[in-house]
Amino acid sequence: FSAHEVVVAGDTENDLTMFQVPGVRAIAVANALPGLLSRLDGCQVHLAGAPDADGVIEGLTRFGLNPAGGRSSV
Repeated sequence: FSAHEVVVAGDTENDLTMFQVPGVRAIAVANALPGLLSRLDGCQVHLAGAPDADGVIEGLTRFGLNPAGGRSSV
């Protein structure tokens, strides 16, 4: 896969290196920790308004990848 075909999602600082891969689209969920959020400058990231899996689905939908018809099962 090329980087532009990849979407990553996370909520803690240990996810940061995924967000920093050039060309990768990223989703930071609403309940992401401040340590991650403060280090996302320069990353192509969707800051979700929803937490957890709902935030991931929101981000996927934003990137045109509607995995559940826009509905979460959570």
